[in-house]
Amino acid sequence: MGFSDLMTLADAGRIVPGGPVSRVAVWSWANRGILSTDKRRVRLEVVKVGRRLMTSQEQLFHFFKEAGRRANTEGAANG
Repeated sequence: MGFSDLMTLADAGRIVPGGPVSRVAVWSWANRGILSTDKRRVRLEVVKVGRRLMTSQEQLFHFFKEAGRRANTEGAANG
């Protein structure tokens, strides 16, 4: 995550797919995380710059990708 890619949590909330969300929701994703489809806790990666928490579009993409990831079902298919 380069400095030129950073955005505030409020800015991140404005570009979330499905409509804007509040900066508090984005803060919650970073601090509490959400449960993924395979029941893992996934948190949004942020960095602290001065007194602000910041993230990037790349980290938002990674967060949603991990949240939607399904558990490895290879062992389940065998019995």
